[in-house]
Amino acid sequence: MLRLRNAVGAVLLVALSFSALAQSPQHPQPQVKNSELGASNSASQPAPTINFPTAQEIEQAVANGIERADEKHKTNYPPMPPDYSGWWFNALLAGFTGLLVVVGGINCLLIFWTLKATTTAANAAKAAAEVLPILERAYLFFDKVTDIGFEFVPIVISTDFYGGSTYGPDICVPKGAGLAFNVVNRGRTPAVITEIMGKSAFLPKIGTDLPPPIDISTEHGNKAPPHVSVGTTLGLHCSPDFATPLMIDAKAGEQRLFVLGYVRYTDIFRKRHRIGFCLQYVPSVPTFGLIGEDGYNYTTDED
Repeated sequence: MLRLRNAVGAVLLVALSFSALAQSPQHPQPQVKNSELGASNSASQPAPTINFPTAQEIEQAVANGIERADEKHKTNYPPMPPDYSGWWFNALLAGFTGLLVVVGGINCLLIFWTLKATTTAANAAKAAAEVLPILERAYLFFDKVTDIGFEFVPIVISTDFYGGSTYGPDICVPKGAGLAFNVVNRGRTPAVITEIMGKSAFLPKIGTDLPPPIDISTEHGNKAPPHVSVGTTLGLHCSPDFATPLMIDAKAGEQRLFVLGYVRYTDIFRKRHRIGFCLQYVPSVPTFGLIGEDGYNYTTDED
């Protein structure tokens, strides 16, 4: 705009200068030979005067020309309406960025929640895997003696003509497969019996002490038949040494008779377990009853 105004002012200034020059005479009046005629003409036509524009008039004319040019330019080139496209773009960009931040935060929360849920599920599965054998395994317990495994039979000394017999003192005779007893499975799954052990021990009648417990590192029993499983109750037997003269003393109460043993078994999780028992013979019944505490009557895990 400033260049336009300067150009218009220069053009108007040149135009005014040429206009002033055009109003002044270009050639002098010819000399009239007749002096009288010349004198009369001089007297009738006065000499014209030259009026040059002042600086103020030139400045005013330039200013007017500039205003007219400015108005014409405004008419031909009206001002453009304000452009808000940049503002809308920035607003949309800011909104989209904020949306990305919100979505990223939600994703982080979901990932954290998923990791937490996965960890919780993994811990629960691990705990369930550890508890499952405890809840579902077999648990064997000693129940009772069903057969003492021996009997006292008198010795026949002589027989008379009529079939009568003369008897001497009793002797102990083993019978059957030995001491028979029951074990009970209180667990939810079967157990497989792998080994059964039983031995006899004698102590004087005077006293309350018990024979030494079984040393499982050096004393072993009989391997059970394969695939012997326990559902609820199973009858087992062991083979203590009852063929001894001390059995007569035990019957008479002169000796205390004990049977110590254990049963080894595995559960469905292939874990080994063992139950121990200690029995004392009661001549007046006659049968065996449990006696002793930990170390004699117990259940333990070997794996």
